[in-house]
Amino acid sequence: MLPQQDFESVWRVVDENNDGVIDYGEFMRSFIGEMNETRRAVVRKVYRKLDPRKCGFVNLLDLQKLYRARNHPLVANGNVSESELLRQMKESFAQLCHTDARNISYVEFTEYYEGVSLTVPTDADFINMMRNCWGV
Repeated sequence: MLPQQDFESVWRVVDENNDGVIDYGEFMRSFIGEMNETRRAVVRKVYRKLDPRKCGFVNLLDLQKLYRARNHPLVANGNVSESELLRQMKESFAQLCHTDARNISYVEFTEYYEGVSLTVPTDADFINMMRNCWGV
């Protein structure tokens, strides 16, 4: 068992915004780390494409319409259907949305891809997946 003092020390580090709750992004950054800059750059590029008016959010329905699920490696390999991949993506974004489940902010989009990034072994594979799925 972790002594209370040690627990509180860890909690203060992980709870970055001191709101008393550890959200998905805080957990990922603290225990797993962040994406490297190469991957982060392609995520930024995709988000800029999705938010050309720079309003700060992307509607989840618009995001689903623009996403090319058939080009995702898991769909191309036959491991998952297009509809299943879209359903998983929608559920993941719904869990990440801090304010409005219909709109995805840049931070939420990045948090999603930080999780995806963990499953992709190389930067080249990650970049190819992003390009193929988002057309950038």
